[in-house]
Amino acid sequence: MEWTKIGAALLLFIFVIWIYVGARKNPQIFAKGNVTKSLGTMGIVALLLILFVALLVFLSR
Repeated sequence: MEWTKIGAALLLFIFVIWIYVGARKNPQIFAKGNVTKSLGTMGIVALLLILFVALLVFLSR
């Protein structure tokens, strides 16, 4: 098995454990209102990032 696959699996395992522990300590993390606000914010940030990358592409031509 390659070291990169082992490292990726280890990072995924640590991430899952981190999410699980966080959800156990604070169950309101995944409340509908909090998730809706977070997804809205991430959507706006994603659109701004796409616009920024598009601007850089147009400026590089």
